Amino acid sequence: MPAESTAVLENLAFDSAASELSAQLHPLVRLSVAEIVRSMNCDYSNLIEGHNTHPRDIDRALAADYSSDPRRRDLQLEARAHIEVQQMIDERVSELPRPPASRAFIEWTHREFCARLPESLLVVDNPDTRERIPVVPGRLRARTVAVGRHVAPVAEDLRAYPPGSVIFVPGGSAHFHAALRGEWVVQINSRGPSSVTYVQAADDPRL
Repeated sequence: MPAESTAVLENLAFDSAASELSAQLHPLVRLSVAEIVRSMNCDYSNLIEGHNTHPRDIDRALAADYSSDPRRRDLQLEARAHIEVQQMIDERVSELPRPPASRAFIEWTHREFCARLPESLLVVDNPDTRERIPVVPGRLRARTVAVGRHVAPVAEDLRAYPPGSVIFVPGGSAHFHAALRGEWVVQINSRGPSSVTYVQAADDPRL
């Protein structure tokens, strides 16, 4: 069977299994799991950005119990913003711009998130130039940035490959790929034993 057909069947099987599992859960259980996952996503997202917010502080923020320390309080407000916007997405998904990777969806999410942040978190310091850069809610960045230990690639260095292209990537190389629109398939071939490790485990379609 062609690889494309196999991928479609796998996606259908996954969606069917997920729907069946969801149908077997009591509504209260689904709500409870959703709350836990939102807090977990918030915790890991903050860690990626270098903002270490303890789960206990996140729970306190949801109860409007904020720290007297300005820095910890700001991180609590950030965590609460994360979770509130996640909940909005869960509850209003049918009303929001689609697909989730679209510019409209990203801008909406960014605008809602920033609207809940304190002013102190709407400014980014450039460690090299010491420039203070304002964060504009709902507007995509126009320069390269570093998020935690991740440095985004320079846009001008990215190359576009048409359908059917073949590229060679050395073993052990960290790389990423994305499509501007529509569905697409990437076929990976190698000589000898090989494996693929996703930087973000949630992106791994095998899980």
